[in-house]
Order: sequence, then C-alpha cells, then structure tokens
Amino acid sequence: MRKVIWGASLFCVAVAACSMGPSVPTEKQVRLDLIGGSLGYQANSGNYECSITKDNLKEVVFQQRYTDRKAGTDEIHAFLTIDDGTTAIKGNVVLSYKMYDQGWKLEGSKVGAFERTVQCNREGLGCNWYDAMAYCKNNGTRLASAEELKNIYKTECTGKEAEKCNETIYWSSSVPETMAEWLSAPAVLDRYSSYTDAAWAVFFYPKKGAMVVGTKRADKAHARCI
Repeated sequence: MRKVIWGASLFCVAVAACSMGPSVPTEKQVRLDLIGGSLGYQANSGNYECSITKDNLKEVVFQQRYTDRKAGTDEIHAFLTIDDGTTAIKGNVVLSYKMYDQGWKLEGSKVGAFERTVQCNREGLGCNWYDAMAYCKNNGTRLASAEELKNIYKTECTGKEAEKCNETIYWSSSVPETMAEWLSAPAVLDRYSSYTDAAWAVFFYPKKGAMVVGTKRADKAHARCI
C-alpha cells in the first residue's frame, strides 16, 4: 500500500512539473524570443543596429547562467552569431528572464563586445574604413598601405594587365598624421572633415594611374588585404 501511494505521489509531482513548463528557458525558447527583435551594438568604432530573423540568427551558445528558482529569475550569458551573407556579427549578450504563471518571459537584455565582419568587396558594395580594417584582420591579413596600393597598381593595371584592371577605389591603412598634412593634400574629398576621422584611399584608373585621395572613414570603398 505504501508503495502505491509513493508511486502515485511521484506521478503527481511529474504532472505538476510538466504543467509548469521547463524549469529554465531552453535554447529553443531563447532563439524564438530573439527572432523579430533588433540588436543595438558597438563594433569597429561605430554604433550599429541589426534586425534578428530566423534566417540570419545562425547560433546561440549558452556560456553561463545564474538561476534563482525561489525568485523565479534566470540570467543567461550567451554568444550570438548573426550572419546574412553580407555582414557577420558575433558577440556576447546577457538575457534576463522572469518566471510567470504562463512560463518564462524575457524581461531585458544587455550587449557586450561584438565583432563585425562585412564583405567589403562584393560587386556594387563597399564598406567604411573601420570595417575594411576588421575585414582584413578577420581573414588573417592586413589592409594595404597607400604606397603598397600604388605598387599593386603598377603590377596589375599597366602593360598587358591593364585590360583586366577595373576602376575601383580602395581603402588604405594610411591615415593623415597632422592637420597640416590633411590640409595640404592635393586631393581630398571632404576637406572639412577632421583629419583624425579621415584616411587615405587610392583610386585605380585603368591606364591612367593611381590617385591617392583623402576622405572620411565613414565613406565607402573596397578593401585590399595583403
């Protein structure tokens, strides 16, 4: 008789647990809660925002969690990977959950350090100077300097190779060191920009030459990694 009552009690506990839902938010629930929202983050010296969809949310990895069942709270530290084929974003986020009668509900989130990788060289597209620097670094290379770009031009855009050379503007890793250098440069696209927020880019003109110009780091150009 005692065994029957004990078994029945266990069954009731199991049913009660099932009716209350999962004891903590699952990865599946977290993914569903993130989809449809937006993520504001800082990366590569800029502030950005992206929409999270079921297609671009590639990975959610739980790293740590702090659950207080008595208070009905759960804090999840996770690593997100969001990639739409053009821009890849990877970074840390802290998600705060609260337990209600209907189950766990996402109450808020905080973002940590993020990395942003943009496909700078897709046809018709470019990227800003910070993204170009990060694009090369994330590929195990570095952005070419202005002098290196001029040498590349001589190799690829003169003589028999000139027919294959396209008119393109490339970011360089070179930047103006002083205000005097910036103001005295022969070719500057936005001279009113601060020299500390500018960089040298190099225009490749087939059969005509390579022209070094100064422009704001927020402008768009392609990346040449070496």
